[in-house]
Amino acid sequence: MRRRRIPVAPLSIAIALSASLSGGSALADLPPTPPPPDMVDQRPATPKPTKNPKTTAPADAPTAAPSDAELVPQDMPELTERDKQMLAIKWQPGPIKGTLGDIAEIDVPEGFLFVDGDGTRKFLELNENLTNGKELGMVASKDFNWFVAFEFSDIGYVKDDEKSDLDADAILTSLREGNEAGNQQKKLRGWRTLSLLGWASPPKYDEATQNLEWAPKFQDDIDKTIAVNHFIRVLGRQGVMEISLVTSPEDYATTLPETKKLLAGFSFQAGQKYSEYRQGDKIAAIGLTGLIVGGGVAAAAKSGLLGGLFKFLGKSIKLLVLAGAAAAAGIAKLFGRKKDDA
Repeated sequence: MRRRRIPVAPLSIAIALSASLSGGSALADLPPTPPPPDMVDQRPATPKPTKNPKTTAPADAPTAAPSDAELVPQDMPELTERDKQMLAIKWQPGPIKGTLGDIAEIDVPEGFLFVDGDGTRKFLELNENLTNGKELGMVASKDFNWFVAFEFSDIGYVKDDEKSDLDADAILTSLREGNEAGNQQKKLRGWRTLSLLGWASPPKYDEATQNLEWAPKFQDDIDKTIAVNHFIRVLGRQGVMEISLVTSPEDYATTLPETKKLLAGFSFQAGQKYSEYRQGDKIAAIGLTGLIVGGGVAAAAKSGLLGGLFKFLGKSIKLLVLAGAAAAAGIAKLFGRKKDDA
């Protein structure tokens, strides 16, 4: 039976991602380079004699595992430069404690991935999203069905005296204006533009946790992909932690409770909590409404990326699974191995 040719470059990329996650060496796991054709021994192999040529294997003998080459389809597409850069991001598998600058931290449980501010910016930019240098980290589900990004805005202590006066209709109008401004920046870069469709969840404030939440729904103007961004602002002593959930509309109802469970492991560092305000601390120039409206451009910048993101992940995760079966690599196998080692 003729063996199929393994696409070496994508396989190497998959192994490199697995190695970076597990702390191992990618080079050590790469398949050996085959010798050039003119160095291969062309002599036919001498068949080994058998005592009983007519003997066949028992009916219950184990079936041979498929070869590595057979696991990788011949039509597997080559990864683009963008895909390679995406795979090169240094994801860290949970359980770990993710450090969000010197402001806060997040408990990253098993089944999730964490990346720091540099990796978050790289991820967003590769998916045609504007960045501002305030990104501190990102947590993603291991299957990348959803993720949350963290930024910190050191605007000072935000008073919550508008908690009963949040006008959802007026805020939506302002957000649409911000979205148009974001679209102008995207056009200058040759990126896709977005339409703000309305609310998936209107603004609300939880006085007990000092959390402000709202969720606009966007549509990609080219392929009509719809994305929901759920924004959470956690008020702190010196500013606001800006948390953005990105998921698909069909997964929003199930993803939101998982997100809130994840964020139960979020905490400000000592001295940074809202309750630790002291007389003389800087007071923010805006209130709760300003936090939403002022983030209009940022909201547009970080939404609508699911169309291209899912297309990328669908290809790369398929590649990782195949490469994992062929060479003990890939995210799924990494998590299984990590659990066994615990």
